[in-house]
Amino acid sequence: MTNIINFFAFIGLLIILLFIVTLITFYLFRKRKLDKIKIIEYVYKEEKAFSTHNINEAIFKGKKLKYAINLLQELEKENLIINISTDNNSLWKYNN
Repeated sequence: MTNIINFFAFIGLLIILLFIVTLITFYLFRKRKLDKIKIIEYVYKEEKAFSTHNINEAIFKGKKLKYAINLLQELEKENLIINISTDNNSLWKYNN
């Protein structure tokens, strides 16, 4: 009898753990989407090009440069923004 109770307790803990992992994954996915929207709004608001560092300072307060670069590259793959230079401080512009 105790083996059955332990088995169901183990299954219950696995279900709770899976639910928590799913919530965390959903939160991170949604946060990433919202950050992409912030970048698009920032670049779209002005008609000029922005450097990677300017976007990082304005949106993420200079904390997440690598994260900002990854988001910019994803937006470029989705054809929403254009990289108009190839140096370390890339310039980005909204794709009309």
